[in-house]
Amino acid sequence: MRSFLSVFVFSLIAVTATAKQSPTTDGLMPVPAPERDSQSRKPTHSLLTMPTQNPTSYPELWKTAAPFPSLKDNTTSAPTELPSTPSRSASSLSPTTDFLSEFPSMVPSWSMSPSMEPSVAPVVAPTKRPTNGIIISSVKVSGLQMKLTNVGVLLETDKWELETEQMYNEYLEDMICSVILVGSQVSDDKRQVNTITFDLVLQSHFVMITNSMQYAVMPFQDNAANIQYGKKLRTLTNFGRLSLPIPVPETPQRGDEDDKDKLFLIGKLSTHAILGIVVAGLLGFIYAAYRFNLWSQSREQSKPSTEPRCTFRISSDDDVSTIGPIDEIMDSEKGEAPKNVDAEVSKSAKTMRVGNSLELNSSRNQGNEFEGELIDVILPAGKLGIVIDTPDNGLPVIHAVKRTSAVRDQLRVGDKLLAIDDEDIRDKTAFHVSKIISSKMFNPQRKFTIVRPYDIIHIT
Repeated sequence: MRSFLSVFVFSLIAVTATAKQSPTTDGLMPVPAPERDSQSRKPTHSLLTMPTQNPTSYPELWKTAAPFPSLKDNTTSAPTELPSTPSRSASSLSPTTDFLSEFPSMVPSWSMSPSMEPSVAPVVAPTKRPTNGIIISSVKVSGLQMKLTNVGVLLETDKWELETEQMYNEYLEDMICSVILVGSQVSDDKRQVNTITFDLVLQSHFVMITNSMQYAVMPFQDNAANIQYGKKLRTLTNFGRLSLPIPVPETPQRGDEDDKDKLFLIGKLSTHAILGIVVAGLLGFIYAAYRFNLWSQSREQSKPSTEPRCTFRISSDDDVSTIGPIDEIMDSEKGEAPKNVDAEVSKSAKTMRVGNSLELNSSRNQGNEFEGELIDVILPAGKLGIVIDTPDNGLPVIHAVKRTSAVRDQLRVGDKLLAIDDEDIRDKTAFHVSKIISSKMFNPQRKFTIVRPYDIIHIT
């Protein structure tokens, strides 16, 4: 009875243990999953399961009810007290944190998976004008006038140009603006209006400037930009009481602009240019007076004269004076030969030259012959102070030599003129000879070919 009870109890225990375990496909009994942790410090001596009464001929491999976890180590936010694998270097107490370096690296980091989109999206229009681009348009607006009220004389011209140029460049972002100061003038009234004239140069890299005046006045038409620019001008000397807003600059009328351009041109001429103009004017006046003097003399000689034949005129201002009747001179000017033409002045007259003497054979009405010495006289430049006559329509003769003449020792009264600088003057009148001598007054030297009569000795 007892043995029966013992077998029953043992069977019940075995059935209960088998029911608690899940069945397997191969008939193997599953075993509990071992712990993940390392081996315990104190191993147990008790059996895992109870042995069966019917042993098998070969050992059975038990499978666990659940698969073993992965052997990959899970990273933790804090390090373990004891490492699973001994390390050669001492472990840190707390994990390190990657801080941003103060200076970036020279070489960019390389990524295995770069982003397909840029970090910053592109803009539709550029924010700044291109640098060092090609200027396709350049326009200069000349003669702009800015009228500033309640200000004095502009002393800080460089600062005014800088402030004005900066105002234009800030307002016209698509252009490069340059301001050139031309002049400044303060009125004498109580308002003290200072009219500043300047030129504006507009340059653009990608905009064709068609209406330059519109760009020149645009910043002043904007009230905010006008007031801001005026406040900067108030910092200049004598500009502390500047009235705001500043009137829009304008160009003067065409007539006023032309007058101011002429005055500006005269002001820009150098001292040497002005002196040259003055000297040229004086020379022109002297030449006009000289021409007028010659015209007056010719007109005066062309008038009919009632003076006697032997009367002659000597002027201290003339280079060469003439003597003789005016009507004969006029006849020669008109191309008419005088009535009594001496055979000596005829080009067909036969001349014979022996040594330094010239013998003129002529068939005068009186039939007398004339002999004399042929001489070439070299005279200096300037006035000669001689009086020339053509008696009886013959050869030009020196009628008188002034006391102040520079050729007193070279020419004598009675010398007959044959040529001047190898130009035959034997058929010329006294007026024509004087004209030829005056035209050669500025030559370095003049050659007179004369015939000097022999001295006649009377033996009693």
